Amino acid sequence: MSNILKDIFSTDEPQMQFTFKFKDENQYKSFVETVNADVEDGEMKKVPTPESLRRFIKVGEHSHLVEETEGNLVAFYLGAPYHEHSLTVQTEYGDYTYYFKLYDYKSKRVFENDKDSIVYFRIEYNKEQPESGALQTLFTYKTNPNKAKSVEELHLEYNRAKHLLKKIFKSPTPKEIDNAITSLEKLEQYWQRIHEVETALHISFNPENINDNASDEGNIEKLYLLLVKKYAIRQNLKDAIYSAKYDSTSEKTMYQIGQGIRMSGTITQEYEIYGETFEVHEVRVTFNSVIDAIEDNEAENELIIKCKGSDIAPIYVSYKGFITLDEANEAIKDFDSYETDYKNAKTFNELMEEQIYKSPIRLKSENPK
Repeated sequence: MSNILKDIFSTDEPQMQFTFKFKDENQYKSFVETVNADVEDGEMKKVPTPESLRRFIKVGEHSHLVEETEGNLVAFYLGAPYHEHSLTVQTEYGDYTYYFKLYDYKSKRVFENDKDSIVYFRIEYNKEQPESGALQTLFTYKTNPNKAKSVEELHLEYNRAKHLLKKIFKSPTPKEIDNAITSLEKLEQYWQRIHEVETALHISFNPENINDNASDEGNIEKLYLLLVKKYAIRQNLKDAIYSAKYDSTSEKTMYQIGQGIRMSGTITQEYEIYGETFEVHEVRVTFNSVIDAIEDNEAENELIIKCKGSDIAPIYVSYKGFITLDEANEAIKDFDSYETDYKNAKTFNELMEEQIYKSPIRLKSENPK
């Protein structure tokens, strides 16, 4: 057990003691049965009302009478005794103080924070040691993301929770604690990515609307790669079809079967993610397109150009994302400076493996949108 846990579960501190007087033996027995029954953490249970009580504070071997009540007790409730305890953790975002309650039972002590917290902790210490002499400590935690008011709050809460466990359980930590820390780190990183996306888009996602929708999760990860990390994403294609307007015969003959062709342009994608609707502008560039067939729509002065790649060099589209259309248009003008970024782009899945390997979201779809 770490030094912090020894301090928390130490008995070398003032204790509260009571003495009760009952009107008869039946009332006394009923009171004892109620006291000996299991009481859930924080639950108050009504017990037979004694005729009088005396309350003492015991420090070491000395007891001090602090209250004496007789004859005017209307109702009496009993719950697990507890006292409040605080722990301050240092994080990358500043210090944060946790407030816990320490419940004292006959066979165990329970150390927990508010059950309605975003991250609820419970550490249970068994007073009865096994024959091996090893101290028995049971740790559990529960996450309540719907309690948060913002995505940023979720990110900070998981960050604090991670640091709290590292402070309480010193190295070498038990495997279950390591697993809990790893899980909290994944959640922290995931919510941080969502927060960075909403910051880039100048919007706010409501935590109550964030669910396990695979499409939304995939698009959040894609937008993180595009708008925060500024990566180009590659999408492999089997074939491609383009249209080209012409005004003269000479413009028609510019395109020949077997000729390589590179197309670039901007498109606007509309997203609806976690209840928020917004647009992202993409610059798309096609590589390895070889003209396979040409159809002439003379009525519209338009060529339909069908392209394919090869087994060695398949067709692929690379695209980058921008918040405004002006940014996308400027990127088209300055394409030569960034051509290598587009040409050497990796697929969504490849980037997920490299950049977000520890993410709790493991998607099979290469192109979420």
